[in-house]
Amino acid sequence: MDKELLRIVIIAVGTVIFLTMVLWNVVKNRKQRSEMSFYDDNDPLENVQPDLEVQAEDEFEVSAVKVRPTVTTKSTAQPIAEEQALPDVLLDSEVAAPVAPSAPIPAQLRTVRSRVSQPTIKKTLPALINLNIVAKNGADFTGYQLLEAFKKVDLVYGSVKVFERLDVNNQVDYAVASMSQSGVFDIAEDEWEAYRCAGISLFLQPREVEQPKKVFDDMVNTVGILSSILKGDILDAQQQVLTAESLAEIDKSLE
Repeated sequence: MDKELLRIVIIAVGTVIFLTMVLWNVVKNRKQRSEMSFYDDNDPLENVQPDLEVQAEDEFEVSAVKVRPTVTTKSTAQPIAEEQALPDVLLDSEVAAPVAPSAPIPAQLRTVRSRVSQPTIKKTLPALINLNIVAKNGADFTGYQLLEAFKKVDLVYGSVKVFERLDVNNQVDYAVASMSQSGVFDIAEDEWEAYRCAGISLFLQPREVEQPKKVFDDMVNTVGILSSILKGDILDAQQQVLTAESLAEIDKSLE
């Protein structure tokens, strides 16, 4: 046989064999896909190995994950002794005008509580009660004077940089701010000696506490004690001398 003819025959046979193998693989793969199709009438799981099937008698062990709750503790303020009352000077002045804020509330005090109020019950209560203690004769309170006084009435320095009265649940009942321009005690520990302010302001939001009447009584008691320690004058929200009559008016609004 001629060499050139033999070479052509070998190439042709190789080509036929190659095409046959390719065609066989295509047919085989198409058949497998058809058997596993989820859109035909065949069961797509019929080719699953028997030892991998879940049987009714198989047992499984379920373990519960235990979560340890995080508990935050905080010291609880002690109540003020009931026998400590406001100075008698409150009974000797004229009746003050209705209580209303005399100055904007520091922004920090607007978020001083996290407790949810009951609007349907407390809508008629005043939104804010403000009492003030100012130094006599235009003088100032010193930082150390304030720290000592606040300590004696169990006021706690809070995260919003004001002092706070905490209830048994560590919720804020009322706050004590500075009568400085900022309204807060933004003071480093080593700066209290040089700190000065003309007075302090106590703020109570009756709609945000569970027992507004009881909290107000405690606030009045605290004001009396602080004024005695600091030897300052007690003023209402309009910067007028606080009287027994104006206290009674506030007290009545909390009923």
